[in-house]
Amino acid sequence: MRLLWLTYERTPHPDAICYPATDDDAEFVLALLKRPYPERIRLTEQLARYLTQQKRVAATERTAVACRTPGGLYRSVPWRLAKWLRHVLPATDSVLEDTRVHIEQWQRQTSNGLTCLSPLS
Repeated sequence: MRLLWLTYERTPHPDAICYPATDDDAEFVLALLKRPYPERIRLTEQLARYLTQQKRVAATERTAVACRTPGGLYRSVPWRLAKWLRHVLPATDSVLEDTRVHIEQWQRQTSNGLTCLSPLS
């Protein structure tokens, strides 16, 4: 299984976070990044409240948060992904576009079988 590392800032920055995203995570993130700005801000505020609650809990005991997908279903979002989304969702359009392009390029490589090269073809 391939992973796409979603990162925001670097340690020792207090908001530094790194999350290993799967294909499903990447689809979910792309769908959220395409939402209108007011919806992204609303979700950012909800994630900020969740993350404030989770600060009081040891990192190994933090729970995931239920997050509504653009399709209307709920998805369990780990706190590391929630923290990454909290910082990325309110970003400028140019930052979001760069992020979307990066994720979509990674998806194409994964779906086209470019993750493995066999010398016996």
